[in-house]
Amino acid sequence: MGHKAPILLSFYGLSNRNTTLVFGQLTYTRLTDFSFKDYSRRRTFRTLFLLYQTKPYTNQEIVLVFDTVKLQVKTDVYGAFYVITDFSLSSAILQKVIMVSGEEVKIIQGLYPRHIQEVTADVIVVSDMDDTLLHSFIFRKLMKFKTLMFTTVEKRKAVVAMQDLLLRFTSKGAASFYLSNSEQN
Repeated sequence: MGHKAPILLSFYGLSNRNTTLVFGQLTYTRLTDFSFKDYSRRRTFRTLFLLYQTKPYTNQEIVLVFDTVKLQVKTDVYGAFYVITDFSLSSAILQKVIMVSGEEVKIIQGLYPRHIQEVTADVIVVSDMDDTLLHSFIFRKLMKFKTLMFTTVEKRKAVVAMQDLLLRFTSKGAASFYLSNSEQN
């Protein structure tokens, strides 16, 4: 095991051509592979264990470096950050994140989109994944552990009523976004 390195655990950016919202979370971890692909039960257990041992990068200034602009933001006690700009960053791509010390934060490839997504719909529907769209048993610790350990995301069951509701919204032109703080979504 190496030392805990700073990583960008999550990142999202939305723009409506006038305003941009950027948010995410920084943490320290020894974990280097976040793919959850071709995992054995042992490796899944190890990954979940290490994720629960992460430490947030709390109350610190960071710089988000995009291909067109730099944004300075501050993390909260959970390592989360958000910023709203009064200008559009549509299609901008996050290049790197720099900590106060000058150290560059590791950006996990394939874990989240690094580009700012443009939203032109009049209605936006934002939904959590766990126990809203997918059965995860988040409030029952033993069932959550069993689900995360033994059921791949592809095999988890959908919450059918929510799936139908979201399909109705999107069929009428709403933009839908899904958020999750789960280890495997």
